[in-house]
Amino acid sequence: MAYGILDTKYIDFPPNVDQSYLRGLQTRGGVSFATVLSEIDARLGTLNASLDPLVANLMTVTTEAYTEDGAPVAFEVTERGEYTLARPQLVEGQGLMIPLRSYDVSIGFTEDGLERMSQERIMRNVDSVLLGLRRLHKVQALTRLFSNAEIRVATNTTATSPGFAGSGTGDNVFSRPYPDGTALPGGYTHYYVANTSTTGEFESKIEAMIARLALWHTPPFDLVGSSAAITAVKALTNFVSAGSALIRQGVGISEAMVDAATYAGVYQSAGGHDVRVRVPLLETTSNNLAIFKSYGALAPNNPLVWRYDPLVGRNAVLRYRSLYPLDQAVVKQDFGIGVNDRTTAALLYFGAGATVYTVPTWS
Repeated sequence: MAYGILDTKYIDFPPNVDQSYLRGLQTRGGVSFATVLSEIDARLGTLNASLDPLVANLMTVTTEAYTEDGAPVAFEVTERGEYTLARPQLVEGQGLMIPLRSYDVSIGFTEDGLERMSQERIMRNVDSVLLGLRRLHKVQALTRLFSNAEIRVATNTTATSPGFAGSGTGDNVFSRPYPDGTALPGGYTHYYVANTSTTGEFESKIEAMIARLALWHTPPFDLVGSSAAITAVKALTNFVSAGSALIRQGVGISEAMVDAATYAGVYQSAGGHDVRVRVPLLETTSNNLAIFKSYGALAPNNPLVWRYDPLVGRNAVLRYRSLYPLDQAVVKQDFGIGVNDRTTAALLYFGAGATVYTVPTWS
């Protein structure tokens, strides 16, 4: 949805604004509003066109209020008879609701302030707001990835959206069989706890997580976690550090051929499945990690789904309603992040004496 005038796309101008007035308006400090609006629109375009690479690899995008639950289910196939018709097969899918929220943040400009501010200062303030939105996208994605709680679909409803398999009650219970048709074991969950006071339990739980994901999806998988989590994984025997294009390791030393700017290395499970270990998350210090299957940036089978309202649009938009440009301006965006496929991620909390999965805190 395009909004603006003056060759802008993401600025929602007042309906009665005079374009000639805007084009010629300058502040007492000599700042041209036509130039400032063009700069802001370009920055909004960059924000809207590019998600954080981790967020994009976790996400798909939809306007639908529901997402189908889980992977394909094996049908029961019977022998064809000479006088029989093919039996119709239809999956009784369970639709899971996707949350939707509204966000806005004031840039804080007033007419008096704008008259005095330099263009550099105006744009620095805008850049800070847009960086906050980019961080919001990542934190919201990580919150949904790691949380084992049901969250309300909207603030004015009791309907809930669950996390990965093992999270949710009632209609949100995960009860599908494995793709080969076998039933899930009792207490099936994708949320794990490792008591690091017990020798080898951290590694055994990681192996169990990988094996469980491999029943639903084809490796390789990605692992992401806090600095404490990545440090613990790097200490495991089957971890191989990432190679650097500038500093090569010595002869005979294993080297994971992955981008060292994105990955700390690769962990190879006992079952032979490769897991790419991402560099640590700086947004948390909690003892948590996630292993997930990514099908690529914004691929339809990714673990999470970004929902937006088609009447509002997916993009962040600058809005103001004063005839004086940017007076009381607000940046708005409506989106919600839910789980797209409840089998695509496994989560771990670890610590000395840990017995219960604990959700990480974000800063």
